Amino acid sequence: MHENRFGFRPTPPLPSSPLLSPPLLSTAAAALLVHPLRTARARVVACLLAWCMLVALARPSCPASASASASASASASRVGAPKDISLGESVTMGAPLTPSHSVVPESSIEDEREYVRYTLPNGMEILLVHDPNMGVDDNALSEAEQRAERAAKEDDDEDQQHGGDEGEDMMDGDDDEEFDEEFDDDGEGDEEEDDEEMMAQQSAHAAAGAAAPKKRAAAALCVSVGSFADPLKAQGISHFLEHMLFMGSTEFPCESEYDAYLSRHGGASNAWTDMEQTTFHFDVDPNSLYGSLCRFAGFFTGPLCKADSVSREVNAVHSEFQQTLQSDYSRVEQMQCYTCKPGHPFTKFSWGNKASLLGKYAPSDVSPSEWDSHPPTLAQLRGELMAHHNRHYFAKNMSLVVVGGQPIDTLSRWVNELFSSVPADATEAAIATGPTLSPLPPPLDGANPPPYTSFSPFEGGILTYTKGVKQRHELSITWALPPGLKTMYRFKVEDYLSHMLGHEGAGSLLQYLKMQGLASDLSAGVGLGGLERNNDCLLCTVSIGLTDAGFRARAREEKSADGTAAFIGLGLAAAEAVHAYMRMLRDRHAAEGFLSYAYDELHRQHRASFLYADEEPSDEYAARLASTLRLYAPNDALVGDNVLLAAVDENGSSSSQGSASATKEEVAQLHEAARALLAYMTPENARYDVVTTEVNVPRSSKDLSGNSASACLPEATDASLQVEPHFDTPFIKARIADDLLASWASVAVPDKLHPPAPNPFVPADFELLCDSPEAGDEIISTLESCGAPQLVAEVRSFYKPSADSGARHARKLGMKVRDTLTRVAPVVVMDEPGVRAWHKPDRNCHRSPRARIYVHIHMPALAESADTSAHTTLFIRTLFDAASELTYVAETAGIYTDFIADGPRVEVKFEGFSDKLAEYVGRFMACLAFFDPAADGGGMAKVERTADSLPSLTAEMGDAGSSTRRFERVRENVLKGLRSANIKPSRHVSYLRLLTLKSGARPLEARIAAMERASASDVAATWRAARAQCHVDVLVIGNADSERAANIARDARSSIDAAAASEAASPLAISARQFSRCACIPAADISTALPGKVLFCMAENPDETNTAVELYVQFGKTVPHTTEGDKLRALAGLLEQVMEEPFYDTLRTKEQLGYTAHASMRNSFGCVGFMFSVVSSRFHAAHVTSRIYKFLESFDIAKQIDDAAFANHKESLISRKREPFANLADEAESLWHGVYDDERDFGARHRTADVVAKLTRDDLVRFYDAHVRPCARRCVFLDSNDGKVAAANGDRRELLVIVSPHQGDASLDAEALRAKMVESCSEGVALTPDHIVSDPYDYGVSLPRW
Repeated sequence: MHENRFGFRPTPPLPSSPLLSPPLLSTAAAALLVHPLRTARARVVACLLAWCMLVALARPSCPASASASASASASASRVGAPKDISLGESVTMGAPLTPSHSVVPESSIEDEREYVRYTLPNGMEILLVHDPNMGVDDNALSEAEQRAERAAKEDDDEDQQHGGDEGEDMMDGDDDEEFDEEFDDDGEGDEEEDDEEMMAQQSAHAAAGAAAPKKRAAAALCVSVGSFADPLKAQGISHFLEHMLFMGSTEFPCESEYDAYLSRHGGASNAWTDMEQTTFHFDVDPNSLYGSLCRFAGFFTGPLCKADSVSREVNAVHSEFQQTLQSDYSRVEQMQCYTCKPGHPFTKFSWGNKASLLGKYAPSDVSPSEWDSHPPTLAQLRGELMAHHNRHYFAKNMSLVVVGGQPIDTLSRWVNELFSSVPADATEAAIATGPTLSPLPPPLDGANPPPYTSFSPFEGGILTYTKGVKQRHELSITWALPPGLKTMYRFKVEDYLSHMLGHEGAGSLLQYLKMQGLASDLSAGVGLGGLERNNDCLLCTVSIGLTDAGFRARAREEKSADGTAAFIGLGLAAAEAVHAYMRMLRDRHAAEGFLSYAYDELHRQHRASFLYADEEPSDEYAARLASTLRLYAPNDALVGDNVLLAAVDENGSSSSQGSASATKEEVAQLHEAARALLAYMTPENARYDVVTTEVNVPRSSKDLSGNSASACLPEATDASLQVEPHFDTPFIKARIADDLLASWASVAVPDKLHPPAPNPFVPADFELLCDSPEAGDEIISTLESCGAPQLVAEVRSFYKPSADSGARHARKLGMKVRDTLTRVAPVVVMDEPGVRAWHKPDRNCHRSPRARIYVHIHMPALAESADTSAHTTLFIRTLFDAASELTYVAETAGIYTDFIADGPRVEVKFEGFSDKLAEYVGRFMACLAFFDPAADGGGMAKVERTADSLPSLTAEMGDAGSSTRRFERVRENVLKGLRSANIKPSRHVSYLRLLTLKSGARPLEARIAAMERASASDVAATWRAARAQCHVDVLVIGNADSERAANIARDARSSIDAAAASEAASPLAISARQFSRCACIPAADISTALPGKVLFCMAENPDETNTAVELYVQFGKTVPHTTEGDKLRALAGLLEQVMEEPFYDTLRTKEQLGYTAHASMRNSFGCVGFMFSVVSSRFHAAHVTSRIYKFLESFDIAKQIDDAAFANHKESLISRKREPFANLADEAESLWHGVYDDERDFGARHRTADVVAKLTRDDLVRFYDAHVRPCARRCVFLDSNDGKVAAANGDRRELLVIVSPHQGDASLDAEALRAKMVESCSEGVALTPDHIVSDPYDYGVSLPRW
């Protein structure tokens, strides 16, 4: 008998009252409505009473006795530390759940949230999540007050004939473009602070009784419709409808109401359209959840889709499409869809653009440039838009998830009130007017599998070649799999095959391809997108990054009759290895059956991932659950992504003790399904797609003149040159010769190909150190030292054993205790010459058996030149390639490794289950210290084996080929990446700005040249010289004690010292470390509206049509631990909070400059600034710049933001700054910046929040006028020496960065830019050649540093 480790929590009973009887409420409401005064207040009260009447009529019932009994059972089932997982019986999938028949899904033992799943009477699936740690303020608006406010707003709207102010529109949720190249301000600071001062700050804050931080509430609604349901005459309309739903409803007609409300209350929104789903979600301050749901419900009960909004938003969809025109991924994906079987849903164009949305409706005599302003055309599109909504947006097609701090019964009342009016079904007339989606398929019957052609969307054996934008050769081999796998989510057979194909350890396909010199990387499996998983089929793809040699390798050497080479199969030599590996899997399965140990490892990893999952942001969590709510059985709503049956052996014994075992029948079903899938995955059933820059295929149809398939690719047979019409992508389509396919089917299996061995890193020990009595004593001591004795009693009660079970009742400490403990700084537990260890245990805040270990090795010799910088990158990349067997095996067990090589610093970050983490870190750091890219076997023979269960490092480093071949392969791959790094204008423009600002930055051209001349011996010599003088900082946070932290740091230093024993190594003093500093932008002439300097560059891609503009305004350096530094951060953050939405609304939504337009605070190497960014395909850079300046000149904080709105903005920013760390990763990243740069400013985030609370609107107005407003700009900066504020009257510190395309409406060269800037920005003032900076590196080097 296995102990149940999941909680089963019932639906709480909803309260009842005789005062809520329908007759009484109806009489009262009627009396108020006929009262002769008929005041607005009377109508508000009547609305409230009427609502109460509806609730009383619709209130679900729940037996209180059953609830109490289930609650007691749930409490008992959650006592103790989790050792296993038991999966309960499933409710029949598809059975409707009513409020009186609710289900509590299985949840992990550490999950404190309460869940209830049920179905509304109209058929909408509901999952409610109550988070007890999502504090709801007692003084916040009550539910009745929120309804009264809502009713009053409706009254105002009625008085104004629904004429809303459309000047407050925010981002519609589609644009999630962010730039994260600079550090967040949470860890800013430059000065050292001793531990006593830090403790004093923590004590003062705790004594002040600061309010406990709040998480954000969230909701998500998934509609089971997507691009597959688009009518042929309006392809992309599902995506377009997603945009339009943000732009007003009958209840809230103002376009901006939804997003403006979220912005005022600390929230944000997003949405996306997939092939069979469209998902909307938001997050918001918990106290504003009801108001947000009111506005959110309008998307589905009464969208307006106003004609003028349609006209503008169709341009936004078109701009979004324009930004992806030069994406290799998007181009190839659409080409693959285009070449599928005619009439298949895959062949539709899901993005949408002007042509696909308006072209079928526009008369022939109307120019395409006028489609978006032609009323009859727009009217027809709007009609189709509303028909599409009526056809698919009905309740039985929807799943809603709400996450809030309110009790379940409150959330249930809100949902029932707001979403019960969504129509249950589409009308017959609506259904008849358009396509519908395929239904959810039945499970796969592996014993009688369907024929391949019945579900495959493409013809097998076809081959395509497409010209790539980026420098890369990639071969993709794709098979279709039967759709019945979707409903077999408990088996996850496709995950098992993905694990086999994508493995990178010994015997893997990738290791074999590397040894042959054919490939540099590989990914395999069934993706998570709508194309890869839908009701028509699943797609399993093997994508191989080919080397130059791998692309040119011949698939066969036969000669034709005339003696010339036959079809050589460019890029197809690797395909033979793929089919050899597939044959090996089929043979092994036929001879030995299912590899139960591999499946069991997957089971254990999925189980651990669910039990100990890091907490996600609430909106992402809600969106993920909503998107799968209709797929999984009701009690699998939470565990469905990770549930995996434990396999049994041939005797029926469980291969995973202590877990829910599969029955013999289920195991037989598993084996049959695997056999069927392997039988499908043959050479003749696959399609083959190659993307490369080396095939002479034109990039667009205008270059096709005089070209043919034989001219572009002479080796191809039965080939044709075609064009995908939407992206205008030429490609060659051919058939692979039947005899070549036959030879692949019978290919011999090389000895070096075999399935993965058992994984030694799979964790087995999940003990939490924070559960020990000693941990409780340490927490109490910490709280007392922080000056928070009032919280000690809670901790004592938490760790006091209960009388009945010997275990504590609660699972986590309260939010105030956790907040206080997360503010405690990490402690230096070991400080020796050349090495220092920092440690912070998880003091019952995250309750996860994971840890994070960050290692920073500071080596000044690495930053001496572009060559040493290039050598560092090559060393790290070659090391990771050589150690891929070790790192990948660890990754499949939940241990991840990442690195940063920047200037003098090399950072390696490890995270995973603490059971095997320290052992892995020690092994990897030994590799890092001893690795020699020029030596045979990587120089690993010197490293002693640390565990008999692990393979030798010599084997790990030597099996992928000789050191020289490995180095050349890695260098080739790195060079391809560098040469394509700035293909996107949005990335290019940020690169130019950072190249100017950052000290020690190396221009891309210099790095490429250094890479090209580097040799393996050069790289080895640089590393030897660098490790001879270095300093190591290690941060260990999470489920690890201080002794382990010190040992990890000591072992890392010992490995480096041992490797450098012959190099006269000496530790680097902490004071000798070097860090990047930010350039001080010079002052410009404030008498003009022209920028001080313009960094101008033409786009890297000659076919690019988008221009990117960044206006960077520099405020000054923030000195850590100073009032001035905190205030500058606070003002910049508040400015971002206030400006982000109106900037987006004005330039993106109203003026339609482009799809991307955002304003954000920048923290660049310790210097605070602000960035205004626009990417446009419609307008040239001078026009975009002029509109940015126009906005900055007209933006008036005093007039546009009243006192109430300003207070909301302040509270939103404060809430974000004080929001608790969602998981261990967030906390570790916040602490890390204060560790490696030795600033120790761990409290900056909360101090900034305290400063924001004291700011006034006048403070922000003065700050904006001094720093940002073009007509009166004054730069107020902080002196880096003493932190005092110094005013430089007449200063304007800004940088304008422009990347202009070579063609299209936005094209503009430097000479034209000067003329256009004068015309657009400042008439009569010349923009001299001195304004234009053509070499940002030289310009940046010439600037002083803050």
